[in-house]
Amino acid sequence: LSGSVRPDKPALRVSIEQPGLPKREFTVSGGHLMVVPLAIGEQAKLKIRVLARGAEVNGRRSLTVEAVGGTVGLILDARGRPLLKNASTAQRADLMTRWVSEITGDERRDIPAEWLKPVDDPLPPSPDRPRRRGGRRRGKQAAAPVAEQPDTDTLSLDDLRK
Repeated sequence: LSGSVRPDKPALRVSIEQPGLPKREFTVSGGHLMVVPLAIGEQAKLKIRVLARGAEVNGRRSLTVEAVGGTVGLILDARGRPLLKNASTAQRADLMTRWVSEITGDERRDIPAEWLKPVDDPLPPSPDRPRRRGGRRRGKQAAAPVAEQPDTDTLSLDDLRK
């Protein structure tokens, strides 16, 4: 679905037809994802009708397509495009956790608010990374000692804990 959608208002009406099974119909709300079970390689005929004003699928307000199931099934995406336009950090975090929960079916796990606070400068200046603060550099900066990097192919869990 591309275009703007109103959050939590009906955005898509989808009907799914499969041989030997009853017809299934879904309404997907704006800003949400829905997973419909469809086994790998299983085919279904989808009739999609856009309900949201100013939105479209593949340039149209309605279309009929043949879909093939995948590992997750069939994902109906009514988030609209562009994603996360003008969203704050807290809003993006809220939406991301909701979308992960909708796709996986797992319980939603919110991101702690203290993780979303801005960080002044997480990395100290180094010769390879210019400083972020304004102003001119004066003089030479002493190179920070470089810690020897362990061989990651031979790391054990105990090495990582150190």
